[in-house]
Amino acid sequence: MNTRQETGNKSFDKLVFEVDQQSKSYTNCKFSSCKFIESLMQNAIFSECEFHSCMLSNLSLEKARFNQVTFKGCKLSALKLYQLDSFLLSVHFEDCSLIGCNFSGLQISKTNFINCQVKDCDFIETNLTSSNFQGSNLKGSKFHHCNLRMANFLEATNLQIDPLNNDLKKAVFDSVNAISLLNYLDITIK
Repeated sequence: MNTRQETGNKSFDKLVFEVDQQSKSYTNCKFSSCKFIESLMQNAIFSECEFHSCMLSNLSLEKARFNQVTFKGCKLSALKLYQLDSFLLSVHFEDCSLIGCNFSGLQISKTNFINCQVKDCDFIETNLTSSNFQGSNLKGSKFHHCNLRMANFLEATNLQIDPLNNDLKKAVFDSVNAISLLNYLDITIK
């Protein structure tokens, strides 16, 4: 018996999703100026969906799937993204505010965080290979035991990454951020 409610090729504008979204499936849907606040989203599936100027806060995301999901101009706060189902996980963020989100343990290589406010977020044992943080403010975000190979940090600000506890092979930094990496080496530059 299939109890999954499926919705495809639909646009949602200025709606508030405070109710149970468990086991719902959205394919090729667009959400504009919608609010997802303290919603139950366990086992929900979002595939090839776009979120524009939406607010997502304190969601229960256990085993939810985000496959080819794009967030533009959205505010995401206190999300435990590590609860997501990792199967086909693919998300991208542009001009978003991500505050207090936890990406720990995720395999999210090639993820874009373009011109975002990524503040007080946790990236612990996260695979961010070839990810792009260009132009993002990373104030207070923690990177610990992450794979950051070939990641792009050009024009990123407030970068605090310990090069001794993260894999930075072939990562790209501008000169200001490259110098900030030296803070962890307990050396003096004159």
